[in-house]
Amino acid sequence: MKKKIIIISIVSIILIASLAILGYLLSLKNINFIFSSNVSEITIYKKQDYDKKNNPIKITESQKIKLQTGDYVIIPTGKIITNNPINIIVSKDEQISIDPDYSLTYLSSIAIKSKNDIFKVLSDKYSDLIKNYDIKFENAYQKGEWFGGLLVNKNSTPDSKKDIYRFVAYKKDKTWEIINYPELILSKSKYTNTPIEILNSINNIRYYL
Repeated sequence: MKKKIIIISIVSIILIASLAILGYLLSLKNINFIFSSNVSEITIYKKQDYDKKNNPIKITESQKIKLQTGDYVIIPTGKIITNNPINIIVSKDEQISIDPDYSLTYLSSIAIKSKNDIFKVLSDKYSDLIKNYDIKFENAYQKGEWFGGLLVNKNSTPDSKKDIYRFVAYKKDKTWEIINYPELILSKSKYTNTPIEILNSINNIRYYL
């Protein structure tokens, strides 16, 4: 009787272990990470490990790896990109492109280089408005293809404040285009193809004389 109980116990343990192993193997998914040319490395964390930076997986080139199903946080690394966390959910075999926006530092350099070109486009398109205005607090966004800022009246003083306009430009085929007439506040209804986060960023710029 005791021998039978021992045999049943051993079989049960083997069965449980086998099911656990099978469950683990079935939970593994083939994830093909594709890096953009600006990404030199990514670090992958399970979501529950991210705060304490436990059990990181580092990848230094585009490749296919196996990950268990679940939530993950990816930190990209590169000279000109932002290293903001990227959240993914692994639930099936799939290809995931890692293509972050540019860093604020690099976007700032693009904004400085692009300012004069965009001012000329504004001057050519809206000469009556722009002749009395300067571009202030300009920013480039995403991968430098978006640009926005304030148009501040040259004659504005603390005692006589003039209207401040906001504008958006987009670079298409290496040429800057102004998206709609500059507005006091940019609305999604008029800037339908402009990402809402860019509109919000420009609307939140504050200028004080």
